[in-house]
This record gives sequence, C-alpha cells and structure tokens, in this order.
Amino acid sequence: MDSLSFWTNLVVSVISLIIAVLALIMSYRSQKKSNYLQEQITKIEVQREKERQQKARKASLRPRLQKSDNLSHRLFIINDGEAEARNIRVIIDGKPLEQHCAAIQMVKLPPNIGPGAEWSCLLAITMDCHPPFDIEIWWDDAHNKNRSYRTSLN
Repeated sequence: MDSLSFWTNLVVSVISLIIAVLALIMSYRSQKKSNYLQEQITKIEVQREKERQQKARKASLRPRLQKSDNLSHRLFIINDGEAEARNIRVIIDGKPLEQHCAAIQMVKLPPNIGPGAEWSCLLAITMDCHPPFDIEIWWDDAHNKNRSYRTSLN
C-alpha cells in the first residue's frame, strides 16, 4: 500500500509541477504581450502630445469674401489656428493686396492676427475688377516661417 501511495503522490506531484510550469509559461507570454501593448499605447500618446504641441504653435489663416448689404464686398482674413500669425502678406491675382485693382487706398495689413481673430478690408468690385480672385496668404508663426494658403475666392 505504501508503494501505491508513493506512486500516486509522485504522479500527482508531477502533474502539479507540469500545470505550474504551463501556468508560468502562459503568465510570461501574457505579461510579454501586455508590455508590448503598453509600449504601443505609450508611443501613440507621445505622438498625440507632439501633434498637439505642434498644433498649438500653428496659425491657420483662411480668406473669405463676403458681400455686404450695401453691395460692397469685404475681404476677411480669419485665423482658425491656435497661435498668432505674424508678418502677414496677401497676394491677389499675383499682386500684393495693396496694389490690386480691388484694393481701396490705404489698405494696411495688420502686423499680426491672434488665434480666433480676424481682419477685414473693403474691396472695390467693378466690372473690370471682379471675382473670382486667386488669393495667396503668407505668414509666420511659432511653428514655421513662410507658411501659406492658396485658394480662389468667388
């Protein structure tokens, strides 16, 4: 009986050891996978933070041509970005705004346009000088110099 008890205990111990080793292997693999996934999440978070910081340093200038009630037109330059735009230049149909046929005398661009702000000027639309206008806006911000946006205004 002692012999049967010995062999039974030995078999149970070996089976327990095998189960423990399998559990250890599975735990190691699970931990390794968890660590890999955590590293990927961290990389994504770091990239998002980097993009957020870059966005916070960028201005985003966009033009809009709006007809007023009294048949006049206004050119709006809107900063949808999160940073201030400096050294703003506006080119319409290949000419600086101040030299374009639609520009009213004494049009002066501001030195900067803050985030969420806009600037506007009156335009003289005539039979000889009318939309569509090809417009380019150039500016500097904390992210870069000579940033630009091009479009056609109708």
